[in-house]
Amino acid sequence: MSPSSSERAVVAIFADIPRVVVVQSTTNLPHRNAGELLPTGISTLLRELGGLDRSDSFLDIGSGVGNVVAQVALATSVNKVIGVEIRRDLYDLGMKMMAKSTRSRRLLERVQLVCQDIVDMHISTTPPYADVTVVFWNNILFEPQVVEIVKEELSGMFLLKKLVSSLNFCPRHGDICRNQFCRAFNLEKVLNLPCSWKVDLQQIFVYESL
Repeated sequence: MSPSSSERAVVAIFADIPRVVVVQSTTNLPHRNAGELLPTGISTLLRELGGLDRSDSFLDIGSGVGNVVAQVALATSVNKVIGVEIRRDLYDLGMKMMAKSTRSRRLLERVQLVCQDIVDMHISTTPPYADVTVVFWNNILFEPQVVEIVKEELSGMFLLKKLVSSLNFCPRHGDICRNQFCRAFNLEKVLNLPCSWKVDLQQIFVYESL
């Protein structure tokens, strides 16, 4: 499916989900809020990642209702697209929207949504997560301790080729860097992409495995 067609399809699939359902207003649980890159941004990201094919598997950590997962499944030929989401309400909504979509057969064949806390999943050693080649992680609102745990897990995923993050994991990186993360990943490029939570473009950091 072409980028523009997949963008329209994703918008149609999730059009009935009101914003108030996705965003929780409580200030005590900011990490429970869900925001996403817009479909045009995901199309740009996929283009920048290069040709993803059937040898690739894609993992979205904090997948919300699954809009990114759905777009990757529709726009590429990746073998498997997995979304992990901690909020049961968003997981249920995503499953419902995909199941009633006109694209449901393609989505259900290639998409796996999981409702679980990523901290408890041991993704570096547990298949199918340990087998993914691309990870997308919109992690701005993740709690710092969770970020550190997941970073360590990602560093142990030996088939991982690309890591996409909305956080810069080593802003002071230099030729001699003692950051453990930088022993496993190198910052390949920085993209500026449209998102749902602000008017300005969001910086997205694309890392490659070393």
